[in-house]
Amino acid sequence: LILSLIFIWIGNYWLKYTGLITHSGNFAESVPPIPAVAALVLMVALNPLLRRFAKFLSLSQAEIIVVYTMVAIAISMSSIGMVRYFLPVLTAPFYYATPENEYALFNQYLPSWFVVTDKQAIIDSYEGVGMSGSVPWGGWAVPLTLWTLMFIALFWTMLCLVVIFRRRWVEQERLVFPVARFVLEIAGEGQARSLVSPFFKNPYMWIGFGLGFFYNLLNILHAFDSAIPAPGRSFDLGALFTERPWSAMRPISFQYRPEIFGLAYLMPLDVNFSVWVLYFVLKVEAVVTSALGYNIPGFPYVHDQSSGAFLALAIAFFWIARRQLRDVIMKAFGSQTVDDSDEPLPYRVAFFGGIGGFTFICIWCLAAGMSIETVLMYFGLILAFALVYTKIRAEAGAPRQGPRAARAA
Repeated sequence: LILSLIFIWIGNYWLKYTGLITHSGNFAESVPPIPAVAALVLMVALNPLLRRFAKFLSLSQAEIIVVYTMVAIAISMSSIGMVRYFLPVLTAPFYYATPENEYALFNQYLPSWFVVTDKQAIIDSYEGVGMSGSVPWGGWAVPLTLWTLMFIALFWTMLCLVVIFRRRWVEQERLVFPVARFVLEIAGEGQARSLVSPFFKNPYMWIGFGLGFFYNLLNILHAFDSAIPAPGRSFDLGALFTERPWSAMRPISFQYRPEIFGLAYLMPLDVNFSVWVLYFVLKVEAVVTSALGYNIPGFPYVHDQSSGAFLALAIAFFWIARRQLRDVIMKAFGSQTVDDSDEPLPYRVAFFGGIGGFTFICIWCLAAGMSIETVLMYFGLILAFALVYTKIRAEAGAPRQGPRAARAA
């Protein structure tokens, strides 16, 4: 626990400057997070020495993975996709309110516990704190506390949902978990007397590391001096298609990053093939529509089609796992002898815990002013999408966020 807290503090200090101040990198949103990988490699490098000269300080493989997992989760919570998006939401409606945009019309419906209402705290968020240099956390205490309870309930509900599906995915469908395999390979147990971990003895690892290091080194040096040649990170295929209807397939680029090749190598061939084929199906849709004279802005509506696909997959997952769901429900009510001793949570806890977490979310949102229909639809979709996203991560490794990444995926 102490070691995890130390790495989390170092990672957040690193993230504070790179992600929030200088905007020089998105280290916390990489998959897996770079600070967590740095902690993992450091532990694996030092552990043989500790095992040899200070055995009481050495770590087992399980302990290394626990520390890595805690750091990865904590750093992700501090990333752009969490803190940097969430905190401004509590203040922006008030700070940017003007008579022209009429924000005050809907600000009056925001409960006082839902957002930051202290005017000075709102101003300090955007213009800097006073002479003391300290953040006025008093104005943030109530909304942050209640939002924290909301996030805990949401994450807990997602955890319970994944526990219910875990056995189906792991034991029957045998998902490959590429990112987990990457971690397990690095954290593999070494010889008791060896001062070097097997990971650092592997010549193939050093060949792959060397190629990736050289590739990134050239790109970094090129960023400082454009005269230095660099391979770049992508090739814009869209520049080859300038005339209609072929221009409708733009934007389209070919990414040749080492990490993408590495994770693709670990992906199942059917999943890998489907990613390629369906990506180009979207492009063909755009070309055919343009050739028929339908120049519709935004077509083929990638995000809308993706949302529909996520919803369809969620329904399919529940249908395919119907026997597993039946066993879980019967176990929860004490009428089934399914063995759940190897599960992260007992099925009864996962079932009733998920219902309890979702009930808390509904009550919280109703208190904030949402209608029950909106709550059920909105958070039902969030949980369904989270379930699909989890399985994508387990099968494919690292789906990327953001419109630029989505176009290049």
